[in-house]
Amino acid sequence: MTTHTKRKSVSATAGVAVLLGALLAGCSGGASIEDFCADGQAIQDGAFLDDVDSTDTEAVNKAAADGLAQIKAIKAPKEIADDWSTLTDAMDEYLGALKDVDVTSDEGMEKMAEISKTMTSDEVTAASKSVETFISENCEA
Repeated sequence: MTTHTKRKSVSATAGVAVLLGALLAGCSGGASIEDFCADGQAIQDGAFLDDVDSTDTEAVNKAAADGLAQIKAIKAPKEIADDWSTLTDAMDEYLGALKDVDVTSDEGMEKMAEISKTMTSDEVTAASKSVETFISENCEA
């Protein structure tokens, strides 16, 4: 039983870290481009995950929820505000659905694949590309 729990936690941690990292890559404390870029880099570094035990599903879920709350409180520059909203809404839906999935079972893996479609829809993919383009054109690497 411990092995299944650890596998689930590690899988969930990896997925949450990747998705939050991607979403956090362009976040900001205000609507200016400079703040957007600076704060995004600070959060992308992943400090919010430093003290999270990847084998503790509850801790991983709390870190994900906290990270998402920070993201949702952010105002993106007006040029990408709608796309940013699309991404944060999709992440909120994804993380909410993921909480109850046991990825150690075949049924759980099927459910996770279905839930993942939230993040790969045409609308979310287009919004993600728009935000990535904005970041690459306006933020230093």
